Amino acid sequence: MCPTLFTSGDAAAAKASELLQSLSDVDNAVRRNQILAQAVELYCSAADHLNLPLVCLRLEQMHYYSGIIDLALTAAAKIDPFNLGSQYLADPENKGQIPEIRNMYSRRTSCYKCITDLFDRVVSTPASDLPVLRSDSPNEQLESLVRKCLASKDELCHTAVFDWMMERSFSEQILKCITLATLQVNSPFVEQYLYRKIHAHPLANERYMDLLWKLFEKNRQCMSAAQLLIVLAEKESTRIGLEQRILYLSRAIICAKSQPDGSIEQNELLQEAQDKFDVTAYFPFDNRKV
Repeated sequence: MCPTLFTSGDAAAAKASELLQSLSDVDNAVRRNQILAQAVELYCSAADHLNLPLVCLRLEQMHYYSGIIDLALTAAAKIDPFNLGSQYLADPENKGQIPEIRNMYSRRTSCYKCITDLFDRVVSTPASDLPVLRSDSPNEQLESLVRKCLASKDELCHTAVFDWMMERSFSEQILKCITLATLQVNSPFVEQYLYRKIHAHPLANERYMDLLWKLFEKNRQCMSAAQLLIVLAEKESTRIGLEQRILYLSRAIICAKSQPDGSIEQNELLQEAQDKFDVTAYFPFDNRKV
């Protein structure tokens, strides 16, 4: 006998597609959302066998953005149930040589691209093109979607979102409150993300170092913030001017003074920051790194 070609996953996807088609006859918003939720649940049951970009595009046309995130995260988890792709983050040079790990990382990355592609289209949507039933602006939608992603425990997803934020951090269309630049993100992975970027770009990592000291300060790790600020102030880089170096050192002094323990280490760090500030601020021509 020939094996059955139409699997249970195919049946679930077909049923989900039928549900989406039925929405053309549904005007009630509550009922529409119920049907969309049912469709996404069915798609999720077969998430690792779908044409994910195509399904996500259909959901986007229905303006069911949260369902896209749920589906993409589910697909990534089903594709890589043993979380092999995350090993690539810790050691891409060596782990990337292992075909299975490299393949899992690549396949999961394609899932998250459905999410970041959605972000791009949301921020480029004029307010006049929003559905009548939506009262939130594109930026408000984006903030909600980003926070939904960062509520997941998927480190690779967080990394994809952080990369997207960094690439577009200067766009006027994106709310400052959700960019990494203001660190208004609640993610257990942001510190490791910044460390990886700093080590991956040793000759041009000022941007990530600048974010890391702000993260330290935000988390009241004042000594770590002060130490990193001193490193930034002394970094050999034409991208950091004299005025910025002085600002880094003055901030290092503030951070060192903010540490409540009054330890010998704190006093030494405070003195170091103060000495370097005095030299840089009052004898700028002696600063060879500018």
